[in-house]
Amino acid sequence: MTISTKHFTTLLTIVISIFFLAACGGGGSSSTGSTPTSNLVAHNITIADPAAYYSHSCSEPSIQFVIPVNINDDSQSDFIVHYWCDADPYGSVVEGPTPDALVAQVSQPDGSYAVANEEVFGAAHYGLGGTARKVKRGDINGDGQDDFVFAMSWEDGRYNVDPTVCEAKPAVLMSTGPGTYEVARLGEPAWGHGTGIVNNADGTVEVFFAGFSGDNFQAFKYVDDGFLDVSDTYPSDAANWASGAKSIDVNGVTEYIVGTWAEGDINGLKLYKRSSNSWVDLDEYGIPSAFETGWINWSEAEDTVKVFGVGGELSFGTTVESFDILKGGLSGYDDDLIVGKLNAQVLVGGGTIVEGVTYHENQTNPVNTFQFFQFSDEGLTLIDSPIVNEETNYTGNFFDTKDITGDGYPDLVSYAFTTPWDGIRVEEAGKPIIYSNDGNGNLVLTDINELPGFEGSQGSQSLMHDVDGDDIVDLILYGLKATTDSKGIIIHLLKDHIE
Repeated sequence: MTISTKHFTTLLTIVISIFFLAACGGGGSSSTGSTPTSNLVAHNITIADPAAYYSHSCSEPSIQFVIPVNINDDSQSDFIVHYWCDADPYGSVVEGPTPDALVAQVSQPDGSYAVANEEVFGAAHYGLGGTARKVKRGDINGDGQDDFVFAMSWEDGRYNVDPTVCEAKPAVLMSTGPGTYEVARLGEPAWGHGTGIVNNADGTVEVFFAGFSGDNFQAFKYVDDGFLDVSDTYPSDAANWASGAKSIDVNGVTEYIVGTWAEGDINGLKLYKRSSNSWVDLDEYGIPSAFETGWINWSEAEDTVKVFGVGGELSFGTTVESFDILKGGLSGYDDDLIVGKLNAQVLVGGGTIVEGVTYHENQTNPVNTFQFFQFSDEGLTLIDSPIVNEETNYTGNFFDTKDITGDGYPDLVSYAFTTPWDGIRVEEAGKPIIYSNDGNGNLVLTDINELPGFEGSQGSQSLMHDVDGDDIVDLILYGLKATTDSKGIIIHLLKDHIE
């Protein structure tokens, strides 16, 4: 079984290595030039909800991915936004694909955005064919434009004691010309959750997909304008990459892959190295479970769950679910470091988990922590966490390792949700958690109280991305769902780097 990274009251299987939301009002217009709400903010852009482009699917979809992309080749980022519809109510029996919608937001000369679905996708209403848990970007067809691979499923809150009801074909959003895209669906259906892109020395590109059921590992090489199945060149245990995996490139060629790993009562991660046309195991790091007990997940399906003892506290389903690379490492480490985000759940109020008792996910709160590893041909080495004042009690799926403060050192940004129904991070109002690299080997929790938050009662989230190309990373805030009382997407263009 799997533990979702969201609370039982909402389904938000959100991504990215680097994502952010922008959407346009029902008629396709947005406003720009509103009064800054902070001394750090130079300019605001408010983008209204594009209901006309997703309402054929449902009225209040979850906001999944917001993908920065260059569509019209100007200095301002464009975006492709993915929406999908939750089962209503959660736990109900649903058949067929999860309704979803893609919306292309293209920047205008005045700095606002307009929906351009017909121009980009060739149709006003377009979608991926379900929910998508993770996405990776790369130039698959070699045309100089970014393409995107999605781990797909129909996991939308439907009753899923039979996992086949959540299976969907993997999807690739491929560029078809300057500023145009189309969806290709590959392989066989699976409950997809992990995905990746591999760059080969001969210039070809491979994509892989890992899932929790069905054909749970599939890999394809893009050759002669089509995809060739190369699944048998990957490790036999690559299906473990469903929770997460990361390709590690050296001079533009993928030389390593780090992926989640599970065996018996152990959860952890494993490092693989390229060997000719295949991959070999280098090393693994595992966390042994203490016991297994009964579990009812947020969609009301009954199963069992592993219980782990990490940091002296018992927790449900502790899993490394996503990775990134801290490029340049930290002071005291000469090379890049692997960063893994562990997700787990603990009992509300801090009670002790008892073997043999069946628990419901609504009895728990989320816990997210980071682990750091040195890696080489010699294997993996866990190092002491460099984070000072780590915040762990939140729900959030993605994080970035990039320079937020403008000092040349990589920082760590966790896109924590504000979830008002369980009182988590309400005062932060959707803002991220930023750990600034101090240049002395530490990642220090940074005070961003001066930055504005998001006004909304349905929960909120954020992304940090340089929207206007001035080399200053900007703050974007938006809701967890597109709702009738949505405040839209607020882009805060910053006038200086966060310190």
